[in-house]
Amino acid sequence: MPFDVISCGGVATPKEDRGGSDMLRTMLRACCLHLEWQALGLFDHDREGTEQFNSLKTDGFVDGEDATHRQHAKQPVQALLLPVPPERPTFVSAQARSCFLALEHYYSDPLLIRFGLKDDPVVADSAVFNIVSQSKKKTAFAEAFKDFDATEFNNFGPLFDRIIHLLGVQVEQATLSPPPEVAPMYMGVAYTFACSFPTLTIQAGAPLLGSPEDPSGGVNPSAEHATESPINPLAGC
Repeated sequence: MPFDVISCGGVATPKEDRGGSDMLRTMLRACCLHLEWQALGLFDHDREGTEQFNSLKTDGFVDGEDATHRQHAKQPVQALLLPVPPERPTFVSAQARSCFLALEHYYSDPLLIRFGLKDDPVVADSAVFNIVSQSKKKTAFAEAFKDFDATEFNNFGPLFDRIIHLLGVQVEQATLSPPPEVAPMYMGVAYTFACSFPTLTIQAGAPLLGSPEDPSGGVNPSAEHATESPINPLAGC
């Protein structure tokens, strides 16, 4: 994989994930202190994530390619709202209070029901629903990901394509299927921050990602290895 993803909450404590969109915003501000390192913060497209994303304009961020993208006016730091899968158009709105999309919504309803992650509708008779916040259920879901049908990961292709495009990373074709030895760190998507060092990206509120390319224009020695690494959509979230 052409970038590293680390949970911002996991950095705070190894036993409990304390990340969140507010922590992601804080970490992005910290990344702005490092001119030579790219960083991209991926926010959940729910109310909290959208509000924190919109607040970045007071931190020196300006409009990017579209309404879901921000970039710092001077530093190589970007922010992105979680792209909307084609089957979830009603989960987001122009108003933050009507946004409910989390990374778990990238998976099918039957799979979410199977692991007890599908919450009640946000309003009666609505097809829009939240994700259960119980960490034990989310952990069990993450630990079982290697047994999911490959079609469950279809929505992650466009997400990674967008991130790779924004970071300007050259990548080789790689399978989306993670190997059994990959240990998932998933603790809920709204918690991603990405602070990209030359070889490291820290994630804090939704996935946070960085390029392995050396800022001088050369490729970091670990970049080839990172490119060949299978993508685990759950890692670091």
